[in-house]
Amino acid sequence: MKFINKEERSLSSLIYWIIASVVFIIGIAFYYYFREPTIVEVFLNIDHPTVLLPYTNYLNWYPSFAHVFSFSIFTWLLLEKQYENYSILFWMVLNIIVEFGQMLDTPIGIFPINIQYYFIVGTFCWWDIVAIILGGTCVKLLIANTENN
Repeated sequence: MKFINKEERSLSSLIYWIIASVVFIIGIAFYYYFREPTIVEVFLNIDHPTVLLPYTNYLNWYPSFAHVFSFSIFTWLLLEKQYENYSILFWMVLNIIVEFGQMLDTPIGIFPINIQYYFIVGTFCWWDIVAIILGGTCVKLLIANTENN
């Protein structure tokens, strides 16, 4: 068993924060530039540039990947690098529920209005489910290959 000192641990945490933040920011940029106006624009009250390029249809899964990947790492770090499996599983399950919720065409009163709206106007896609699973798997592999050495 290798013991690491406090400085190595905080450098490791900083690197994880940076990786997760970059992946997340790219996801937000993808929404902003390549998707129809979404809750990001509504929430931030900004105009949408509408740069819809033809090949973006092949990358529509990326925000689902980015959300699970980044938030799993953020949560794991906030829990002081404990409970990685719970963190990953939580974000995967939550995102899968949201994705399947997009198959609904009527509001469900138990959810906040903005989530109901997201369910109604969202589009279910199996590639998002694959991206969610891939995001969780990548976090698990990243942690396993960097923390246990």
